[in-house]
Amino acid sequence: MRILITGATGLIGSHVARRITRAGHAVVGVARSPSWARERYPDIEWVEGDFRSDTTAAQWRPRLKEIDAVVNCAGVLQDGGGDNLQDVHVNGAAALFAACEELGVQRVVQISAAGADENAPTEFMRSKAEGDQRLMARQLEWVILRPAFVIGRGVYGGTALIRGLAGFPFVTPVADGSQAIQTVDISDLAETVAFCLGPRAPHHQVLTLAHPERLTLEQVVRQTRRWLGFGERATRPVAKPVAELAYRVGDLLGHLGWRSPMRTTARQQLADGVVGDPSHWIAVTGIRPLSFQDWLQRSPSTVQDRWHARLYFLKPVVIAALSLVWIFSGLVALGPGFGVAVEQLRHAGFGPGTAQNLTVVTGLIDVGLGLAILNSRWLKPAAIGMAVTSVFYLLAATVLAPELWLDPLGPIVKIVGLIVLPLVALALAESR
Repeated sequence: MRILITGATGLIGSHVARRITRAGHAVVGVARSPSWARERYPDIEWVEGDFRSDTTAAQWRPRLKEIDAVVNCAGVLQDGGGDNLQDVHVNGAAALFAACEELGVQRVVQISAAGADENAPTEFMRSKAEGDQRLMARQLEWVILRPAFVIGRGVYGGTALIRGLAGFPFVTPVADGSQAIQTVDISDLAETVAFCLGPRAPHHQVLTLAHPERLTLEQVVRQTRRWLGFGERATRPVAKPVAELAYRVGDLLGHLGWRSPMRTTARQQLADGVVGDPSHWIAVTGIRPLSFQDWLQRSPSTVQDRWHARLYFLKPVVIAALSLVWIFSGLVALGPGFGVAVEQLRHAGFGPGTAQNLTVVTGLIDVGLGLAILNSRWLKPAAIGMAVTSVFYLLAATVLAPELWLDPLGPIVKIVGLIVLPLVALALAESR
């Protein structure tokens, strides 16, 4: 069969695509940027699509030509940074389902979430439930899968945060830690999707995917730390005001395009627990889900896992530090240090007007780069710009004022760090 997968570049979607391909099906992935997707997953056919803008059946019909089944893996945590829950989970998805009904693409598998309910406390769960209802209302052979906390070798969102907490230096901070969590191995999830596309596929079923064992968040973090090889360490509770501040900052960063799992929606989801009854899923599919402990034993950690855990919280620190240095440097040059900067340029041989203009231009460039790197969409060009500008400053200073190399405060030597640090930010830019 030819199967269309939305959200195919995501954590779940990419695993589902790989499993379906192994089963001998042809996969057509939907991505906001097909060129980006082809670079990372070259064995898949890609088409452009975006639930945020494609909210009519007419927009989806061309993508469904010669398609036999659809798997919807698209999802976002909360509004902000261009993401919109209503568009992604409801309007765009409903348009896709309507197009499927019109063209006779009968089989649709929907990836929802454990706890999705119209009366849920978060908009995430309410929108997921509404999207599920839109699918149920269609004359289609639908199956809705509601996974609990998804675990796998690759991590994103909440799973990445767990590893980051486990790799946190000196202490292992956990907000509360008593929240109930049930996990599901991403391979079991992908296997379920493959089952739902096979000859014994159930129809008009809602299945909750989870291992029956209930763990606490603290247990998950501690077991992850042991798995990473970081040794035993007691967790330290995070004060509620501090945790609340972190979630609010996460919300703010969401508007800058950073899809942090530390947002108020995640706080509420954890407070309610990530749990469900998997008995119907197990009975229908015959799958024996892998427990969290069994997954850890079957998947020994690697140096890459330890790097990721240790760098998880260092990434925002690097970006914040770069922003602070460049903005502060530019503001000083444009403000209290303007006269000194102009005098240094005049000492290097520039005329008064040229020295003043150069000081203004370079100051504005510094402030602009410092602001740009705070937005996720501009991180890469801003980091490249910082590195290139720093090289220019280094070469210019070497030519115009070589004596600064011998300055005991090392103003020229320190530029080397300003060349390297943006490259570190560039290497950490991708989150999945």
